[in-house]
Amino acid sequence: MLKSISYAQATIFVILILLIMGVAGVWNAHGDSLTADEIAHIPAAYAITALHDYRLNPEHPPLIKMLSGIPLYFLKPNFNNAWKEGKNSQSAVGEIMLWKSANNPDQILFWARLPIVILAAFFGLAVYKWATVVGGRAAGLVAITLYALSPNIIAHSHLVTTDFGLTAGTTLCLYFLLRCIHKPTWWRAVVVGAVYGLTLLTKFSAIELIPFFGLVLIYIVIAHVPFKLKIHKKILSTAQSIVLVITLILFTSLIVVWTGCMVASYRTPQAVVEQMINTAPFDDKGLGIFSKQHSQELLRKTATHTLTRPLALYTLGVTKVFARVKNGSTVFFLGTEHQHGLWYYYPLSFLIKTPLSVLILCLFSLVYCLYLWFHRAKNTPLQKTIMRFLDETIIIAALMWLIGVGISSNLNIGLRHLLPIYPLLFILLGVSSTRFFRLLLNRSGLWQRRMIFLLILALFIYQIITLITHLPHTLSYVNEAVGAHRAYAITVDSNLDWGQSLKYLVKFVNDRQIRHIKLDLFGVSPQEAQYYLGKKQETWRSKNGYTTGWLAISVTYYQSNSYYPSTSKSDATYDWLRAYRPVALIGGSILVFYIEPQSDTVDY
Repeated sequence: MLKSISYAQATIFVILILLIMGVAGVWNAHGDSLTADEIAHIPAAYAITALHDYRLNPEHPPLIKMLSGIPLYFLKPNFNNAWKEGKNSQSAVGEIMLWKSANNPDQILFWARLPIVILAAFFGLAVYKWATVVGGRAAGLVAITLYALSPNIIAHSHLVTTDFGLTAGTTLCLYFLLRCIHKPTWWRAVVVGAVYGLTLLTKFSAIELIPFFGLVLIYIVIAHVPFKLKIHKKILSTAQSIVLVITLILFTSLIVVWTGCMVASYRTPQAVVEQMINTAPFDDKGLGIFSKQHSQELLRKTATHTLTRPLALYTLGVTKVFARVKNGSTVFFLGTEHQHGLWYYYPLSFLIKTPLSVLILCLFSLVYCLYLWFHRAKNTPLQKTIMRFLDETIIIAALMWLIGVGISSNLNIGLRHLLPIYPLLFILLGVSSTRFFRLLLNRSGLWQRRMIFLLILALFIYQIITLITHLPHTLSYVNEAVGAHRAYAITVDSNLDWGQSLKYLVKFVNDRQIRHIKLDLFGVSPQEAQYYLGKKQETWRSKNGYTTGWLAISVTYYQSNSYYPSTSKSDATYDWLRAYRPVALIGGSILVFYIEPQSDTVDY
């Protein structure tokens, strides 16, 4: 059953499943309103692509913004020159571009998102390819099904943010690195470097992959893995080959990063670059080995030369993002507010936001791995076992590394920061689960085989139903063990609420013919609310206290006032609202209340 899949059948299935994913992505790209991060990324995308000016949003690398900026370049939106004066924050520039410049914000938002949807579909082919190379077509089909129907992947593969770019880049880096290990050549090392350079241009945290790649290559030396390059008919030793591969990877990735930053920034005025450096959030340690003063001076000097300025801008962005990580953020989790990172935040978020079908396959895969260990591998040298299952071993090691980085992070603002584990996990599950089911089929009678087939079919159908029932609200997805109406008592922020549900609230207001509603929505500016609801809406904050009538509150602000921007900070909370039952939960992220002037309270 698992061996009889032809190339034509597999190709048709892959095309269909990616079409489903593409339709879901386009639906979400059109239906979701602007998220909190996109308000800064979209104007930066246009500035980088059309104007080659890097001053907006330098704390994120340019590649994803360059992709999103391509449609905007041809769309040619009105772009107010106020952004050049340096008087407005990047978010304010986004508000001016979208809501105050006679543009069509829905059109801009959709076309900026579309390249990410296309990227996600093509990346699905890479997921299928890797799983097929390791485990055959059946493994590839399982992997691409899990990927294409994953609510978390679809939730972030239509947004103008950096998370999906890093996700795709991480998987591709590991794939090409393993191909280089299996069959070492200098050009394969160059490909690894090029792909890693592109990954570095998606998100600065890709730097955290360098130690992992180093550990993989060190293992090759320690374990005496056959790894020898042939240069001009001369076969290099393992040590020489490793040194050459590392050099090629680092040099190629540096060239790619330099090129990307050069293209994105070559029209940025020098005075603006110096101002960006002077206001960079260096601490007393500066860049680590230099003081704050010497770090700024070093960046200023490197930024004055055309050859080194792109790398200076990249380094500047790294300092900004790691300062953000170091400072951490408020996190509401498991009903409690914390002012620091929690080691269990990402593991529990994974269990909450991953479909049960995937968790069940994880269990099957664990059983299969234990079986291999106790019945086949325990009498085989560890090195030989690892080499036999090298791809699977490296994937498992990468998953452990990425989860470990997440656990150690002081920034807990959503499972999206752990998104790179999902394609790797799906590839691993595709390979291990098909091997596990083959093992069962070979040792089972007819009725047991039918039961196994029904189980596989049930998991597949469940995955489809999971996606269908949660579209278009995939960003706020939680599995059935939690339930949408209990999720916001456990977690908020981008796990559920990133400003994406405003358009669905607008539909609710229009359907109910509500004449006036007070809004306090995370990631939604007053200008955006005014654009969609006009005089029907009124901006509200927890500090305004008790009120009556219609009230729409983001689950984030409902649970904690610490998420407010500094201009709206207050000790006041929405604790008084807990005496009332919400009329609706919009998109899994907005609570709607109707409070009559003298209504009786209801236990909540």
